[in-house]
Amino acid sequence: MFDIGSEIETLERYASECALISNLATDRRARYENGELASEYRQRAENLKYYAQLVASEQRPVLIRARRGTDVGR
Repeated sequence: MFDIGSEIETLERYASECALISNLATDRRARYENGELASEYRQRAENLKYYAQLVASEQRPVLIRARRGTDVGR
């Protein structure tokens, strides 16, 4: 079974780790790519939080479009 809470925590952890790598990187490309990845993980975590709130309130979930064209929800 899919545990949305643990998935949100995992995405937030990944975002923090990528942000840390981005901040410590000396290579410009690595800094940029890890910063973008951190941003994407944060967005996905926020989308899952929003979806979890919709499901908890028993409303019909709406389509949430992520940054890179992936869809979360229905």
